[in-house]
Amino acid sequence: MPPRVVVCPSCGRKARFSEEPYRGHRVLIRCRRCTYEWWVEVGLEADTASETSSDTALQEARRLARFIVHEIRYYHQDFIQKAQSRQETLEELKDDLALAQTALSFPDPAGAPPAGLGPISRSPPRDFAGGEK
Repeated sequence: MPPRVVVCPSCGRKARFSEEPYRGHRVLIRCRRCTYEWWVEVGLEADTASETSSDTALQEARRLARFIVHEIRYYHQDFIQKAQSRQETLEELKDDLALAQTALSFPDPAGAPPAGLGPISRSPPRDFAGGEK
């Protein structure tokens, strides 16, 4: 039987491994390059291959999902910024409206306008030449 090729999950280094003396057992393998250790089930190649392929598929799906989210954010960044600025504007308008409602609900008994609204002009309107209409 030819030796089995194992790949280090950490650094990707490939190595040959003779299964004959270990058939039906779990073997702890240590990578010579990075000293990472992992267990290999000898004689259960189909299970190991399916686990490896499902792990690889899961990692690829996660990478693809991150890429899609990044692209969506990139292509819609103007829309997101406008929505955030609209939300900020709405919040400021709500605050101003609440302030105005508070100021108008408690009028000054002396007849002065509420604070922050400025003086009210009681003079008649004038035309552009400076005279009265």
